[in-house]
Amino acid sequence: MKLHYVLAILLFISQVVFVQAQEQITVKEAAEITYQAKETVKAYQSLLNFVAFAENAPNELKEAIENSYSPSRNQIFYSKDAVIEDDIDPENQLGHTKDLPADKYLNTLDILYEKDIDPTITLSNFQVSHLKKKDYLYIKVFFECQFSRKDRKKQLSYPVRQRIALLRAEKRGNRWYTFISGIRFFDPSLPIESTDNDILILSDIAIAADTTQLSASGNTEAVASSDRLELAIKEYEALQEESKKKLEEEFKQAITHANQLYANQEFEEAETAYKKARELNPFNTVPLVQLIRVKKELSIRTYESYMAQAERAKKERRYEVAMDFYQKAVQKKPQATDIITRELQPLSQRVNDISSVRNRIEAGKIADAIEECDRKIKEKRKVIADYPEFFLLRGKAYLLSSDRKAKERALEDFNKAIEIDAYYQEARLIRADYLEKNGNAIGAITDYDVALANIPLGRETHSERVAIITKKVLLKKNTSNLKGAIEEYEKLIRETDQLGLTQNAEVFYEKGLLEFKKAATEQSTTEYQNADKSFSKAISLNSTLLLAYFQRGLVRFDLEKYREAAKDFFESEKLGLDSVSRKSIEWKSKTLYDGGVKALEEGQLDKAEKFFRNAIVIRPKNSLAWFKKGEVLFSRQEFETAIDHYNTAIGFTSVFPEVYYKKGLALYRLSRYNEAIQCFDQAIKQNKNYIEAYKGAGDSYQKLTNFKIAFSFYQNAITILQPDLKKAQKADNKNLVTKLKSQLAEVYHGVGQCHYNTKAYPDAIKAFDKAIEYVPDFSDAYYYRGITFLAQNNLKDAVKNISKALEYFPENPSYRYAIANAYYLKKEYGEAIKNYTTVLRIDSINTLKDTKHRRGLSFVMAQNYEKALKDFSEYNASVENGKETVFYTDYGFLYLQMKQDSLATMQFNKALLHTSEFPEALYGLACVYDTRNNTNDAMLYVEKALLSKQLNKSFVVYNEEFFLKNLRNNKVLAKRYSALKKKNLLSSPN
Repeated sequence: MKLHYVLAILLFISQVVFVQAQEQITVKEAAEITYQAKETVKAYQSLLNFVAFAENAPNELKEAIENSYSPSRNQIFYSKDAVIEDDIDPENQLGHTKDLPADKYLNTLDILYEKDIDPTITLSNFQVSHLKKKDYLYIKVFFECQFSRKDRKKQLSYPVRQRIALLRAEKRGNRWYTFISGIRFFDPSLPIESTDNDILILSDIAIAADTTQLSASGNTEAVASSDRLELAIKEYEALQEESKKKLEEEFKQAITHANQLYANQEFEEAETAYKKARELNPFNTVPLVQLIRVKKELSIRTYESYMAQAERAKKERRYEVAMDFYQKAVQKKPQATDIITRELQPLSQRVNDISSVRNRIEAGKIADAIEECDRKIKEKRKVIADYPEFFLLRGKAYLLSSDRKAKERALEDFNKAIEIDAYYQEARLIRADYLEKNGNAIGAITDYDVALANIPLGRETHSERVAIITKKVLLKKNTSNLKGAIEEYEKLIRETDQLGLTQNAEVFYEKGLLEFKKAATEQSTTEYQNADKSFSKAISLNSTLLLAYFQRGLVRFDLEKYREAAKDFFESEKLGLDSVSRKSIEWKSKTLYDGGVKALEEGQLDKAEKFFRNAIVIRPKNSLAWFKKGEVLFSRQEFETAIDHYNTAIGFTSVFPEVYYKKGLALYRLSRYNEAIQCFDQAIKQNKNYIEAYKGAGDSYQKLTNFKIAFSFYQNAITILQPDLKKAQKADNKNLVTKLKSQLAEVYHGVGQCHYNTKAYPDAIKAFDKAIEYVPDFSDAYYYRGITFLAQNNLKDAVKNISKALEYFPENPSYRYAIANAYYLKKEYGEAIKNYTTVLRIDSINTLKDTKHRRGLSFVMAQNYEKALKDFSEYNASVENGKETVFYTDYGFLYLQMKQDSLATMQFNKALLHTSEFPEALYGLACVYDTRNNTNDAMLYVEKALLSKQLNKSFVVYNEEFFLKNLRNNKVLAKRYSALKKKNLLSSPN
């Protein structure tokens, strides 16, 4: 025992010594490596989002990729040969992929993945393995990866994929670093918890102590426990998170400072500040976006740029603007002062000439302004070709004049100014505006076309071009030239891309509106799809553009993409959609609801359900749609599911008596009568005059055999209905009269059923009379009045009433079965057989299960025993063994008629097995014994049967025609038999 213990300690110490020889890793170092591994994978996420950033300059991207695998502060990969299993193809998965080196993987991502200005790649659910070693120290990190955009090649969405990174750990100086040497799809057969190649993590004691001393002492504290390691990791993470917070705060302050410089138009200083911020967080796209903007601003603030803009402004006769650009050019290049001064002098003189007129116009001295223009034009008539400004200014003054012919004169002057200088941009634009306001859209568009052609394509002129294109769009839109308006936006989008500028979400939104309108006008699926794409692009550029979500939802609604539409409506509402637009969403849901109602009225249940389902998708709280979808399910007799839908409707609108009523009706159909009553009560509470609910409650109480309460509900309904009927009759409202009479008939029918079930047959007949009085073709009332007469043994009226019911519904199994029974009791067995046969044909779901038994009895009474035997045999095969006492008794008497007393005995005994003292079966056994001349046993069983006082006189009289002859020929037994009959027989029929 001691030897084993010593060997174990020596083995343990040898492991410690081996680890020290190979690599001494303390618990603190293991915690540091674990933390660094997770942070490296997070940096990998930032790198992926940087590559997928839409505004990356090629040189910036190239530098970031190279730095990711080269020695630098941003190194993530161990080398550019780090192997990454390709997940850029959305269809790639474990066992179906290819290996890519890190540099190729990142360049492929740049080419094949859809870019965005926001981060679209998310890594989550990080799990870090134990520290491991083979040829080098390494650690694994499991994570889940979600690419939220699509790949450009296949236009497929990405599933969430599980990945695992292998990171190599190296100590440089006093710090540990981790670098990704490979990333692959996670294989569940190789779990992150695997202990393969795990190394022992030494406690601080093990490193501090001498190995020989450990060996000698057998110290078991050399290896850190898993709990100690976990605690060390948490402590290290807490320490590092504090440092990260400080760095994040420093980054935030740097961005704030840079933004302030940018706002003050100190672009050179802002560029330096954004670069400093980027050094703090290399893969954050905020400073990168701002640097792009800064560079654009700086690119149009060079000497050459200012001079070019000055020349263009001078050509377009925007002299003050030209002078301003010349002044800015001087600031950029002071040595050019002499050249620029020569340019400024004539411009200054021209501005002075023009200002004298402009100032009069601005001061409201219109007549003086016109007079001054006349004077200047006359003064400079020889060089008037150099002064179209005076015609433009006089035209402007005419527009402000009250002169009746001023407008025509203004247009003449605008025309003259443009005639003198076709490139006079201001005159062109003012004339275009004049033509637009005076209903000449074609002329205005033509002027805007020329004005646009005069503006060179460039970053510094882009805003001017946008303003003119926007004007053209509105003009074409107002002249119903939707195609032309859309083409203008497409031109603007192409120009923006050509200039490398950020697209404007509003442009795509407005383009989408035009395409949507065109689609609705032309009912063009292609235009709907174009509108969808435009709104989608607007959203990708500005994820808070709520109207883009709303309009895309409307487009998708029209494309019958209801689930996608609903998501867009939800997003727009989350962002604060206005109440009018919210109402339009509700209206969309209602149009689907209305379609469902129409389909339901036409009996198209599948179509109706689809409409209601989509109405709910668009507006999940549409209680009416939930109710009506429940109605569809009710019509299919899917009562449980219908109840679920009714409950949902009630959850959204608690005051909804119709739903409570229909829920009650569904529960009634499921025989859950107490629950049904609760629903009917609730419907009545919400609507005191809800006749159908009173009727439903009455019917439910009848099923519970509480006829007194049932009767009270019916009476309440009658109390409400009768005064209403009188009012309707007085007002000669025929439709209402018909409705109220129908309701009264139904309620009186319920009253009649109550009386029938309590055997108050005269009252029942009166109630059915009333029902028929209100609705003369009420077949069920005739049927029930017929079976009430049947219960009174009034066979003539029974047949008459049931026959009347059959006139309306000749294929009703219950009616046909009832008249067959009536004919049986009338001893018209041929008619009974004929009607039972019809029942067997039309009762497809076998609701009247004993029809063959009844027809068999009719055959017995008609003494057609072979056919009776066939019916009894078939019926016997379908019944549950031992639970048909009456049938087995009848079966026994049939065998007696057929002289098969043994089989008769067997059937009588089966009847008695289920009901031990069943009198008819006892009487049957007496008949068996009598046929065997065993009159004593016959008398014994007859006595038992008669003493039960349950035998009917007609039953005995009928059977005496065929049986008990030996007993009745025995004077002593006959006398005793007669006395028993006299004292115990029932005189009324069963």
